[in-house]
Amino acid sequence: LIGEDGVTAISTAIQFEYDPSLGSGVLVVNEIWPARGSLRGGTLVSIQGSGFTPEGLQCRFGASTVSGSGARFLSSTLVACVSPAASAAGGVAVEVSLNEGTDFSANAIE
Repeated sequence: LIGEDGVTAISTAIQFEYDPSLGSGVLVVNEIWPARGSLRGGTLVSIQGSGFTPEGLQCRFGASTVSGSGARFLSSTLVACVSPAASAAGGVAVEVSLNEGTDFSANAIE
């Protein structure tokens, strides 16, 4: 739109944000939910981030890795993984790999 002075541009556009981590091949984990589950495992954990692809998808809860039907690709910003059983209570880092466990996300969420 042009302002009343006939020169000034007035923008009514909805903003679009460019995120340098998207599409850069950088795997980022931002958030997980729920943040707790049973020691027996079996909790479906949603992992929100960016750079996700279905190829070679694995999730790691501490030292335990989940793959196959336990790691589900939903979109480039969302995966869901089934928590494995744990031998002790407490927090563990949650990470994602897209190359069958060779490399995991650098910013683990606990």
